Amino acid sequence: MNPFNLRKLSNDDLVLQLRKLVSEERKLLHLILTHICEVERRQLHLKRAFSTLYDYLTREFGYSGAAAMRRIEAARLLRQVPELSDQI
Repeated sequence: MNPFNLRKLSNDDLVLQLRKLVSEERKLLHLILTHICEVERRQLHLKRAFSTLYDYLTREFGYSGAAAMRRIEAARLLRQVPELSDQI
């Protein structure tokens, strides 16, 4: 959707779309974190000549340093405590 068309939405429609997008964002984040877990498990970053997972995420995927660290820490936490998956 064109962001400029958002001004034409009713308040209820705007909130409804935002709710849907947030739900989709959570699903994508969970999927990204599980992929990061698997990349680390397989040590794919090393096989692609990156010395660390952090380096891989920042240089290969363009994450900022802080964003990469948050995702790495969250992915590792999910691996250690799988029950957290339901809360994302």
